[in-house]
Amino acid sequence: MISDFIIIISGIYIAFLIRYFGKISPYSFISFTRVWYLFGITGVASLYFFGLYNIKKKMNNKEIMLRSFKAITLAIIIMMNIIYVIIKKSMIFPLSVFVLGIFINTVLCSFWRIYILFDDEEEVLLSREEAWTF
Repeated sequence: MISDFIIIISGIYIAFLIRYFGKISPYSFISFTRVWYLFGITGVASLYFFGLYNIKKKMNNKEIMLRSFKAITLAIIIMMNIIYVIIKKSMIFPLSVFVLGIFINTVLCSFWRIYILFDDEEEVLLSREEAWTF
């Protein structure tokens, strides 16, 4: 959960870097510094809502990517509502960062689950057996 929180916030930061070609103006970035924790909270909550924390269910790579895309899209829509409706545009937050954030976070969260968390169980068991043989 903490790793997903960090990944989602990092993905939005990367989206800012891409949007501003690596030179983020303080005026635009101040919006992110006010709501960064909300990105992480809504992202983790939506990943949980779409069943990506259910380790008992075996999912294939396509399903992980699809669920990650849906979860991140939901989180970004919630964040857009929070920023533009509840906060009432009192801060500048570029829409392109939201769009880039969907794709960047989908790739990061999918990669995290496919290649790090949900590695093939047979390989893990095999390596454990090999570790215990002398």
